[in-house]
Amino acid sequence: MHIGVRGVWGYFTLTPAIVDQGGLKMPENNNTGEQQSPDPDQEQIPLMQRVLDNPFLLLVLGIAMPTVFYIIWGIIEITQIPIAD
Repeated sequence: MHIGVRGVWGYFTLTPAIVDQGGLKMPENNNTGEQQSPDPDQEQIPLMQRVLDNPFLLLVLGIAMPTVFYIIWGIIEITQIPIAD
């Protein structure tokens, strides 16, 4: 598993060295912060993870969902008020 961290001084990998036929082999990247071309075998990020990683979308959902819920609840309450004679 390859985990990278973007820091102040560049790109640091948290991947341990890989043992290759009795010797140590360093990870494939060059630690310069350059983006590598995407691997076609690498799977896509799941939709729910992309939603939960987006703070602005969470903010909009956190405001919009309660608003819609309370509007619908208010409409239901208004419709249940008996009509005066």
